[in-house]
Amino acid sequence: MRHAAAVGIAGLAIAAALAGCGGTGDSGGGATSTGRTIRVPADQPTIQKGVDVAATGDVVLISPGTYHEAVEVRTDGVTVRGVNRNTVILDGGNQLGDGVAVDADHVAVENLTARRYQNNGVLIDGSHGVTDGEKYPADAQPGKGDLAIDGYRVAYVTAANNGLYGIYVFASRNGVVTNSYVSGSPDSGLYIGQCDPCNAEVRNVTMRDNAIGYFATNTRGRVLVTQSDMSHNRLGVALNSDDAELGAPQAGTTVRDSTITANDNAAAPAIREGFSGGGVGIAGGRDNVIASNRITDNGGVGVLLVSQQGYRAAGNTVTANRIEGHDVDVVSVVRSAGCFSGNSIGTSIPDDIQRVVPCTGRATVAPTRRPFTTAKAPPDVDYTKIPLPPKQPSMPRAAG
Repeated sequence: MRHAAAVGIAGLAIAAALAGCGGTGDSGGGATSTGRTIRVPADQPTIQKGVDVAATGDVVLISPGTYHEAVEVRTDGVTVRGVNRNTVILDGGNQLGDGVAVDADHVAVENLTARRYQNNGVLIDGSHGVTDGEKYPADAQPGKGDLAIDGYRVAYVTAANNGLYGIYVFASRNGVVTNSYVSGSPDSGLYIGQCDPCNAEVRNVTMRDNAIGYFATNTRGRVLVTQSDMSHNRLGVALNSDDAELGAPQAGTTVRDSTITANDNAAAPAIREGFSGGGVGIAGGRDNVIASNRITDNGGVGVLLVSQQGYRAAGNTVTANRIEGHDVDVVSVVRSAGCFSGNSIGTSIPDDIQRVVPCTGRATVAPTRRPFTTAKAPPDVDYTKIPLPPKQPSMPRAAG
């Protein structure tokens, strides 16, 4: 598995159809399956043993308890579900690798807590088919076209104090992450990377107390992040083109109707590269839409558009957002990086950015630039010591 590079920011310091996922929607429709229900520990003593005997369409239903397991799912169409999100706890004890690692199509992980794993709380990784010795061309790109996990669902999951990411999705397509809470991650709370097309939706997810809230590298095609809260991290949202992974440049993400505030949190883990104190950073990304969000009080900058590693930020659209309360509310280093209209903006570089690069009509003023640098980040903190999140709503009718 490739780990994503931390956001560089150029040195400036769709609802998917998931056939066979055990259910659809967020209101408990997933509580009915066409297959068996395998109860843990009544039918099988561990989650892994339940998963091992499961067939496509089965639900592995986990009773309350703390499970010191690293679970691997390699059978298509299996649902791994807790009966109660707050009392079904997978705990890695800061020694096990991943809470639930998925290497199969149309798998759902629902209604549980995954905490204190060395790597990730939940891992959806479609790169194994290419990297584990199967015969593909030497230049095959995991995540492109059919070389990807096809169909995933992560719902009503709490992922906290894991050593890399809360929820990590890589080389996978046609997926949904919804109604989840991710915190205490020294890379990012939620990561999606290296997919083309991604066809992914992130909906009603809270990302707090992470180095980065939502982080995406080299995602291409139909990613929607909506009705989510990326607040109280070091950086709220990072859309990134980076040769540390395949498939650059990043393009085609929409972030809308979300809250992105107070992302200068010195009590969150430090970003390993890049900068702290920002709402939305687009580094070398193209054709992204940032619309109808509240982007406020993030310290240094609200929205930052820059080029990175030779990838020019271009064609991004920033409209109808409230962007206020920063040292500089909007910074666009390259004039072609994006356009701005209908936003509430205080200060910008260049000045009067909505008149310099409007999304409709022609520019009415010439750009006037001034220097911008990010502030020095506060010292790092120990992610294992970050307080666990409060109890979260369980999935309705999860126990059947």
